[in-house]
Amino acid sequence: MKRLLASVLVFSLFVFLFWNIFKNWQVIVQQKWNLNGIDVALVLVFLSLAYFVNIFSWHMIVKALGASVSFQSNFRTWVLSNLLRLLPGSLWQYPARVYLLTESGVSKMLGITAVLVEGLLNLSLGATVVFISLVFWQLPPELERYKGILWLFVFLPVFIFVNPKIATTV
Repeated sequence: MKRLLASVLVFSLFVFLFWNIFKNWQVIVQQKWNLNGIDVALVLVFLSLAYFVNIFSWHMIVKALGASVSFQSNFRTWVLSNLLRLLPGSLWQYPARVYLLTESGVSKMLGITAVLVEGLLNLSLGATVVFISLVFWQLPPELERYKGILWLFVFLPVFIFVNPKIATTV
């Protein structure tokens, strides 16, 4: 039954993808494509590298939380759950990741914790990138008041992992 549901899900994802391509075909045809081989190769290399870094960081988060799950299993969990980002709503990857981790023998609580830690790290890294970019560009005046929130996201993981109660748990 699970295999049938997984097959239906994958099939549905591809139908949704090709339906969007078909629906927007006029936009695609009218686009002026200016591609050269080196640019395409560089994009593919860096996209592949980014996915590998995400998969590896997911594996490291799960391991740091105490789960003994193989890299292959974490790779499968991350890739399959990430396919669900294509579904409308874009949040289905997270419950799927927890579900797939529980299939690997990990508790739901640890799976939820891993997803939350991953999200927190993504927010922190995003805020860090924003702050690094502020060295070169200034924040628009209407967004200047949100600088404190960005600082919070940069340092929130530090505050969490320095807290002795949390650090000993993780």
